[in-house]
Amino acid sequence: MVNKQRVLNEGRDSTKNVTGMEIENQRKPSIDGNEACERRIKILENQKKELLQINKQWDQEFRNMKAVYEQKLKEKFSTYQQSLSDLEKELDQKQRDFDKKLLLAKAKLETAEKEQKQALNAKLLEAEAENKHLKECHTSITKQKGYYEYEIARLNKALSDALRKQNVSCVSHNFESAESMKKSHPEELKTQIEVLKQQVQIFEEDFQRERCDRERMNEEKEELKKNIEHLQSKLTSLNTRLKTYEEDFMKERKEKDLLGKKLKKQATGFSQSPATPYPPLAYAACAPYVNYGHPYGIPIHYPGPAFLTSQAESRSCQQAMPECPWYIPYSNQLSPDQQNAQKCRPKVPDNTSAKRHPK
Repeated sequence: MVNKQRVLNEGRDSTKNVTGMEIENQRKPSIDGNEACERRIKILENQKKELLQINKQWDQEFRNMKAVYEQKLKEKFSTYQQSLSDLEKELDQKQRDFDKKLLLAKAKLETAEKEQKQALNAKLLEAEAENKHLKECHTSITKQKGYYEYEIARLNKALSDALRKQNVSCVSHNFESAESMKKSHPEELKTQIEVLKQQVQIFEEDFQRERCDRERMNEEKEELKKNIEHLQSKLTSLNTRLKTYEEDFMKERKEKDLLGKKLKKQATGFSQSPATPYPPLAYAACAPYVNYGHPYGIPIHYPGPAFLTSQAESRSCQQAMPECPWYIPYSNQLSPDQQNAQKCRPKVPDNTSAKRHPK
């Protein structure tokens, strides 16, 4: 009996030891699992704090850059408005100067054309008066010519009658009576013949003089006609030039009015165009950075990488910033897609850089 109890006690002790060892072995892994979970929680809390701090820094930097951009845009807008006002003033001054010059040129042209017209009119009047005087002279000379021709014809007739009478008387009388008459009146006949010769010579000289005067008057008349035609052609050319100058002046005036209206429209459109609040992207957005090994997958949003470059300051603000979801890293090892994304990411400056993948 005693041996049986000993054996039973030993078996119980051995079972107790076995069960104690099993319980201890079961408790050890549970304690190790709790410690690992606590470590993970601490790591996650530290990462969360770091990420919150980074988010605050990004937010502050974004606000500062936004204020800088707004200030720059306001300064540019004010400078553009000032330059626009200066250009409008300069354009108005140029327009006034151009109008003054045009008016002065037009006045000078009008005075010169008036003077030319007056001179041409005076010359035309002089030519017309001279033409009238020459016509009167021509009519008087033609009258004198007719009178002289009539006198020449009358004298020739009288001479022929006298000669015929003398011939008849000479034939009727005999030779003696003729000789006695020649002896008695030779001087009177000689004087009559000389007088007639002189009259004929005078008439011929008058006729030649009248012919020369008539030819000269015809030549002067032709010259006056040519001068009148030349002056009339000059008058017509001056009238056409005046019309062309007036048309050019009206065309330039219309073009200047249209140009001024266009400039005013452009100025009003520029003053009404709203300024966009955000700067543009320096380059295309990269693919989202995703860590595939994290079991929880907590997304954290950061602003786009365009704000970190200095090129974005000189470009116009027209696009909003895309949001890229980034996940908390789980381990130091990255997948191939993550490595490609890291290559595509821009370099962050030193003053705003932070550890986004802590070990």
